Amino acid sequence: MVNLKSKPRNKVVIGITGGIACGKSTFTRALAGCLNAKLVLDADKIGHQVLKDAGIKNKLCRVFGKGIFNAQHEVDRKKLGVMVFGDQVQRSKLEAVVHPWIIKRIAESVRKFRKSRGDARSGAAAIVDATLIFEVGMEKMFDIIIVVKAPQGVQVERIISRDSNGKMTKVMALKKIHAQMRLGVKVKRADIVVDGVKPVYPQAVKVAAKINLLYS
Repeated sequence: MVNLKSKPRNKVVIGITGGIACGKSTFTRALAGCLNAKLVLDADKIGHQVLKDAGIKNKLCRVFGKGIFNAQHEVDRKKLGVMVFGDQVQRSKLEAVVHPWIIKRIAESVRKFRKSRGDARSGAAAIVDATLIFEVGMEKMFDIIIVVKAPQGVQVERIISRDSNGKMTKVMALKKIHAQMRLGVKVKRADIVVDGVKPVYPQAVKVAAKINLLYS
């Protein structure tokens, strides 16, 4: 990440991060549309793909045991989630296995994008939606980092409302929030900060205009 005032022209790679349930994905979709983004990556979706990789499954089996698999020998994400929830040691073990794979896939896609032809006016913007950009040291991969923020109370409400089983409690939601880097720290390290409570599209239009001005 470099100073906005000295950004290089033409292609731009944007990282969008923030806390859980702050509205990152919603803003990513809006900004991608405003910029006519050529590449949009969702780290969560890539994380789901990693669990289907044979090598990763073998590593996870060695770390967590065969109990994490279902009858089809696929990783049961709910079982794995229960094992690591609220347990920093187990969570760190999981991250040590899956994060390098996820980062590698994102880095490969970004490299291909940078080598491709085009400029910002023809849709040469790439956007990566990833919660852990700062935590895993990915910030140098991006030209601009946007942090989407929301009050903790809103985060809790959203986390609880997303739970289809109705078992999520306020205490559990807070544990999910506190398992991540403090949102205030991310805000201080951002190039651009977006409010995840205010209307999304007007903010996306303003951010896109700023980026187009810098990269056109």
